[in-house]
Amino acid sequence: MLFGPAGSGKTYFVKDLLKNGWKVLFISTDIGGSGTSALEAPLRREGAGFALDNSVDVTVNGFEDLQSFIRKPADYLKPAGIDLHSWDPDIVYWDGFGAFQQIEISEFVGSMEAESKKGPSEQRGSGLKLEQSDWGLVRNATIRILDEFCAMHNPKTGKVWHKIVSVHESVKSKEIAPGKTSLAESKEPLLTGAGGILARGAFDLILKTQVRKAKPNEEGDGGGRVFEYVVSGHENLAAKNRGFDFGPDAVIPGNGYEVFQKMLQQRGFTKDQIDEKLKSSS
Repeated sequence: MLFGPAGSGKTYFVKDLLKNGWKVLFISTDIGGSGTSALEAPLRREGAGFALDNSVDVTVNGFEDLQSFIRKPADYLKPAGIDLHSWDPDIVYWDGFGAFQQIEISEFVGSMEAESKKGPSEQRGSGLKLEQSDWGLVRNATIRILDEFCAMHNPKTGKVWHKIVSVHESVKSKEIAPGKTSLAESKEPLLTGAGGILARGAFDLILKTQVRKAKPNEEGDGGGRVFEYVVSGHENLAAKNRGFDFGPDAVIPGNGYEVFQKMLQQRGFTKDQIDEKLKSSS
């Protein structure tokens, strides 16, 4: 799971993976559609526009549409002329998992018929207001759809695709002076309720993405920015590292390819095997 403020490098995570030949299937449920356009300019600027051919971008709309895609992705993509099992991605990247949980799942649960003599209110029926009993359904729907997503694989070869989801970072009110408050980063993913807490258990890594201004003589992204990942969490920071060693620093350079190299080498793969596209545990 990648979480952080807008523009902090969540989608940028896969840029170097694409450059190194990894295939990425993007699913977008974020507000405003896919954010993968953030990859095109940097790749072309680096003379690696060819890497865009290693990605397929799919925008889905609503809970049931996403569920159809996850359960039968090959059938979903067939009308677009994509043979998913032959193309065989290495990574499935869900762009906007947080927005989906906040909006689509809430609306899906809210649209269900309430067990009430008075019937559902207009607000509840549109997903704008949930009753106490609805939050258990939100939790279950969040975990069930995430569990199905994590189980996606190639049924022809048995290859399990790596999974990445992106989530915005929530904000909280912080007092900066007597009687004055400001919004500050919470260092938590913007996920709701118990479902949001339980969702963290699905991932080997939860990285907080962040961006800073490039220092003098430091190479940035072309816009003077440097992306970084926080890999070590604590009680006030939701970053998670399930046994991998990224060195002594809590913050590492924002290069997704290097992250996967280190993870897979520590899982027993040699660098040659990784470069030969033995990229998935099955």
